[in-house]
Amino acid sequence: MIIHVDQVGYLPTERKLAIYTENCCNCGHTIQENAPLPSEVPAGFGLQLVDEERISTGVELTITKHGFEEAAGEVTWIIDFSKCETEGTYYLIDDKGNESYPIHIGVDVYKKAFYDMNRMFYFQRCGSELLPEHAGSFARPCCHTAEVSDYENPEHRFILNGGWHDAGDYGRYATAGAVTIGHLLYAFSMFRNNYHFDMNLPETGNGLPDILNEVRYELDWLLGMQFEDGGVSHKLTSLEHAGYVLPHEDHLPFYRLPVSSLATGDFAGAMALASRIYKEYDAAYAERLKAAALRAWDWLEAHPSLVFEPYPEVRTGGYGDRSDLDERLWACAELARLTGEERFHTELYRFSYSHINRTRFGWADVSGFAGICILFAPDGTFGEEITACFRNSFSDRGYILHHTTLENGYRLSMRANEFHWGSNNDVMNNAIVLLIAGMVTGNREYISDASEHLHYLFGRNPLDISYVSGEGANAMKDPHNRASFAMKERMTPPGFVSGGPNPRRNDEYAANVIPEGTPSLKCFVDDYRSYSTNEIAIYWNSIAVLALAYFV
Repeated sequence: MIIHVDQVGYLPTERKLAIYTENCCNCGHTIQENAPLPSEVPAGFGLQLVDEERISTGVELTITKHGFEEAAGEVTWIIDFSKCETEGTYYLIDDKGNESYPIHIGVDVYKKAFYDMNRMFYFQRCGSELLPEHAGSFARPCCHTAEVSDYENPEHRFILNGGWHDAGDYGRYATAGAVTIGHLLYAFSMFRNNYHFDMNLPETGNGLPDILNEVRYELDWLLGMQFEDGGVSHKLTSLEHAGYVLPHEDHLPFYRLPVSSLATGDFAGAMALASRIYKEYDAAYAERLKAAALRAWDWLEAHPSLVFEPYPEVRTGGYGDRSDLDERLWACAELARLTGEERFHTELYRFSYSHINRTRFGWADVSGFAGICILFAPDGTFGEEITACFRNSFSDRGYILHHTTLENGYRLSMRANEFHWGSNNDVMNNAIVLLIAGMVTGNREYISDASEHLHYLFGRNPLDISYVSGEGANAMKDPHNRASFAMKERMTPPGFVSGGPNPRRNDEYAANVIPEGTPSLKCFVDDYRSYSTNEIAIYWNSIAVLALAYFV
């Protein structure tokens, strides 16, 4: 394919761009940057926008040559068909017979994907039977209900059911879970009007919005990860990953690992945020969450340095980090907003002016959550100095990302050397920063730039693949996910977000099938064996949910 489009769709009144490429080879071959560029294509390329009957719409197209795009190894043109605002299905075709995937335009084009991406977490539930009436063909028995042990005190055995499987494996990790909670709760709280739908959960109809029902499933498990002194275990895991078996077939012993300041800080931030949101629906539960957050903060104050060290015999997801300043920042911002206590405002001031990025929403850097907490709080909650600090951070970063987007042949704010394991997380992180920058500055261009990142995720990329299972004409189908692989038909529910291109090719399969030197945007394999390009993870889904929530 040489005409790349968003395979999920475009909103009628938004900017609508497609990418036309000179080099359509996806096997690693590329046009060298210093080689003579292809001659200018005759005006129009013979390109036209046609309807489902392949009849020309007569819509005027604006075609702009971008030139060589290093990240893709291609010469690209930007095709603007924004003047088409009539709902329907269309195609772009050129005079060589090339045709795009279907182009859907409508006010509801993102609703199915949004529903599926939110519902993904139900399929990641651990310690719960997935019944046919809720899971359909993905139903399975209950899993991981055996007693677990404390890693440093194996004689202490107890039940700790629940939570979400973290990724393609069956571990459950406090930092990843807390960050996922942060994404989902802010998606709900900031764009609540887009959550008027049931998710067909066992809890549906209990009076709580279904996304809060699903998040509560993780919150309840996370509460069990807190020790009596307030510290929080870093992860609950077996010593090594299970084989390619279904969850209920994994009988490896699980261990609750020791406390870390990273997990405890994330826990405090997530619990305080959840307490504020659930108070409207369940005051007693909100008080329980608040008490847990305060106990975690007390532990953090008593332990000012990073205390977690990985154990070499535990060969599952590490989630290590070199600094816990951003975790403490998020925690004190949420607790300041929740309690109004001066001590948290004082600490917030101190952390806000430390060497922290302030615009990150990943498990390794959660500083952006403090920014959302502060910038979208009721007037007067935080002082103008702190508010301006974060407003300027998002505005400045948004300005940079905007210009990087304009310079990219796929309208993406990522340079060729910025792709790595889980690159789609960074793509969505930048989309959220652009959204917030647009919201606080009033610059609609930033909002449009954010939507360009979603178009990339949904198929407008050099490989013409939607990185979300079941969404688009050519969606990712074979992720590194044990539950998907172990099913007889190798199926994955719709709405699972893949990690995306990774030029470092960190797994053996990717290293063997992706030639060295392949452009960054083409370093992806839709195969379960490529965990470094095609694994799934709860926090890749949740950050995409937060980015998409604005546009639904």
